[in-house]
Amino acid sequence: MTQLTVDARVVARLTGTLPEGGFEEGTPIWTCDAPGLLDPAHAPETRLEAVPLGEKLAFLMEDVITRAEAARFIDLTESLGYRDAAPGIQTPPGMRRNKTVHWIAPEAAMAELHRRLKPLLPATLEGRALSPRLSQRINMYRYDIGDEFNLHTDGDWPGFGLSTDGTAMAQWRGTHSMLTMLLYLNGSEDGIIGGETVLYDKGEAGATITPHTGRALFFRHGQNRASVLHAGARLGAGTSKYVARINVMYDL
Repeated sequence: MTQLTVDARVVARLTGTLPEGGFEEGTPIWTCDAPGLLDPAHAPETRLEAVPLGEKLAFLMEDVITRAEAARFIDLTESLGYRDAAPGIQTPPGMRRNKTVHWIAPEAAMAELHRRLKPLLPATLEGRALSPRLSQRINMYRYDIGDEFNLHTDGDWPGFGLSTDGTAMAQWRGTHSMLTMLLYLNGSEDGIIGGETVLYDKGEAGATITPHTGRALFFRHGQNRASVLHAGARLGAGTSKYVARINVMYDL
């Protein structure tokens, strides 16, 4: 397995919201130099699976990353430090009950991830073309016993990377997210009890997705009728669940 070297630094500080209400000023967004996070030489054979959800768009990809790569994601983000506050994210009290770390992932790793996904992603959505890169800003969540994410829709976001000198978070122009990607870094095979992602259609639970290492769930997001209402079920008395939210970008 490739040895992962982490050189972490803070590239932004934003007001963070706390799970039960209130704010934390100066919540960090990190970046790190982590060569070897994803290994192109040992990329798995990713495959697409449909998620029946009425007229809503949702689908799965299996084996997006390997177990070794997932373990590196977990180890890296634990080294950055999970906290209660989510920087720049606005959720009402009681909606999000988990721990989080937000970071700008290395450009090379995100390019490799995009390479694996691209053949299976919609080339266009609502007349907009798939962007040639994923947003590098990743929202990582750790769910411990009793944690959950109650019913909500995800907002849409501009893309983010690093400034030219690598010292600050930079917002991209000409692209905006249309799909949430939830990348599960561990699963029921690792001792997770509960923690399913439940997708809703017309007010009713339409699909329940069990976490598995390397599985990725995609669905339409944003403030529009196509956005998928969903929830993260409460985690039982087992292993902590790790999941990454990644934004799939489409050109404006």
